[in-house]
Amino acid sequence: MKKFFLLLLMAVAFCGSADAQKGMKGVGMNINGSVTDEILNIGASAKFQYNVNNYVRAEASAAYYLHGEVNDCGFELAIMANAHFFVMSPKRIRPYFITGIGYASVREEDKSSYPYKYAQGGGMAANVGVGLDWRITTFLSLQAECSCISLLHDDVDTETSGIAFGIGTCFNF
Repeated sequence: MKKFFLLLLMAVAFCGSADAQKGMKGVGMNINGSVTDEILNIGASAKFQYNVNNYVRAEASAAYYLHGEVNDCGFELAIMANAHFFVMSPKRIRPYFITGIGYASVREEDKSSYPYKYAQGGGMAANVGVGLDWRITTFLSLQAECSCISLLHDDVDTETSGIAFGIGTCFNF
């Protein structure tokens, strides 16, 4: 009977400390915005996260942005591989730094005259920013991010950097 209680105590101790440890995964969705050339683009993204350890998290994300009506210029698609570097040990609310690399496409439209002028291009992109992770429960977290996405090489002569921001939720398992 003592061995059973010892085993039960160890199981409870390990479950209680597995909040953000190595190997924990998460999937989530964000509502995003980006500002390029003074134009606001709204979009959505899906992400997969993997905790490497208590201070580093790897993330793969794909975002798609919708555009306004006149003189569109901005990111259309961004596929990024990011790393999150947490400032503090696992707590309920933790700030982190973001760095990443990936692919982004840029679209430029001029609808001020007929026929419409349209150009599209893309290339390697870098991502640098900050974020905040709020662990609501063991399985659910709310995340807010603000970052600068910059194209390293662009096929179109447009604005090649912008500020992206997002808020979303992540289900951890």
